[in-house]
Amino acid sequence: MLASRRVMPIPERDARKIRESLAEHDLAALTPRVVDLAEPCLRMRARRRAVRVGGTKIGGHPDLPVNTAWPSCDGRPMTFLAQIDLAEVAAKMPSALPSVGLLSFFFDRTDFHMGEEVCRVVHSTTALERRVTPYDDRLVECELALRLSTSVPEITHWASAHDDLLGLGALSADQRDALLEWRANLDYVLLGDDDHARHQVLGYPTGAQADVLIQRLVATGANAKDLAAARRHRNLMTIDSDETADLDWADGGCLWYLVERDALVAGDFSHVDSIVELG
Repeated sequence: MLASRRVMPIPERDARKIRESLAEHDLAALTPRVVDLAEPCLRMRARRRAVRVGGTKIGGHPDLPVNTAWPSCDGRPMTFLAQIDLAEVAAKMPSALPSVGLLSFFFDRTDFHMGEEVCRVVHSTTALERRVTPYDDRLVECELALRLSTSVPEITHWASAHDDLLGLGALSADQRDALLEWRANLDYVLLGDDDHARHQVLGYPTGAQADVLIQRLVATGANAKDLAAARRHRNLMTIDSDETADLDWADGGCLWYLVERDALVAGDFSHVDSIVELG
């Protein structure tokens, strides 16, 4: 493999669809690189229904161990956004994530700032209890149904973190345009037109405006041309705007939790970063 540490290959049905769709865009020469970099991920679709303690969900009240302090930012309690049952994830898709426990995702929604200080990920491995949210900013509780899928690196009009590994510098302007069109339609190719939710565990982050990994690099003041540095972070969780959960990141935006690859492998979620892209 060129860049990732995937534990399992992408589904063969998705590899076939990628090969066929690239060929339809006269981009068959890119197939080996694209398929090699492609990573399995879990897409999640929200359905309004009560969820068991420890279950995978967005919104509602979180499930935490009894003595866990509520995550805060500058003394303000963060908003609980979602929780993921890691055993359920492991059953669908073996990965670098721990196979036991619960990952809970919190964020400071008082402003659309980004970075480590406004987000928190809690990995719980002991007995859980449902905790009442200590504020009014609570999302509608929804079950998140997990679906195995495939993600590929972001491709944009500007710099993308995997441009060099994909060999995009050798493409003509027409080929680049064809590739951008292919990438824009990939969700439809893989999922069908009835499932476009961007809630996602692992895989690559996909922004609407610019490469999310490059956005993180720029936000930290690093050199935007240092693609290797951008690739050191992985998508841990994507939480999209979702009418079902009454969640809107300013006109249809999106939130990504990003973690360094080595920290992900070590199960260390103490320095997760965040990027918000407004609609």
